[in-house]
Amino acid sequence: PPVDIPLTQDQIDAIPFFKNTHRFYLSLSRLVHYKRIDLSILACLQLGKTLVVAGSGEAEQHLHTLAGTHACVRHKDEALEAFLQRATKEEKLIWFTGLVTQEETYKLYKNCEVVLMPGQEDFGISALEAGIFGKAVILFYTSGVAELLTNNTHAVYITKETVPEMVYALAKFETLELESTQIQHNARKHSVSAFQAAFLQNILTKLKGTYVV
Repeated sequence: PPVDIPLTQDQIDAIPFFKNTHRFYLSLSRLVHYKRIDLSILACLQLGKTLVVAGSGEAEQHLHTLAGTHACVRHKDEALEAFLQRATKEEKLIWFTGLVTQEETYKLYKNCEVVLMPGQEDFGISALEAGIFGKAVILFYTSGVAELLTNNTHAVYITKETVPEMVYALAKFETLELESTQIQHNARKHSVSAFQAAFLQNILTKLKGTYVV
């Protein structure tokens, strides 16, 4: 599937960076069991890293319980940046934002270090969305979007849905010097307009010499 967001590069560049907040990893999805957000939480707890968990779903309470005393939960009507600043002051590691708006999603992509997607995905469009912001992903190697992302260039693959595998991948990410412009360029190659042009060219190639078009 192609991916587009309704922002120009200038608009992305103009998104402000959060002030007075810890650097953080990002989990952005429905909170359902097959996404394996539990692995991201447990790995970050083990490494002492901050994780923002954005979204809601049936696994939400289970994940809150898993994070235990390290959890910080956003209050109703609390502004996103104010919440992140509060979580920073409280020295919590796992920050639950609940549902986020599209504008808040873009701010989280812009400000995060890397996006965590440890569960096997049919595709995983969030990985390309993150790429538009120049952000890499930790990704299960057989997820569909892995076909479009090069390991250790646009992503870091995991091959098992386990906490040790996530710990290893996060530690490896910290040693890599990934190029955000290269990640962006790769994501932009899979825009709607590029998809349409390639799809049409494929049809014309197949029909050539067979039908009048």
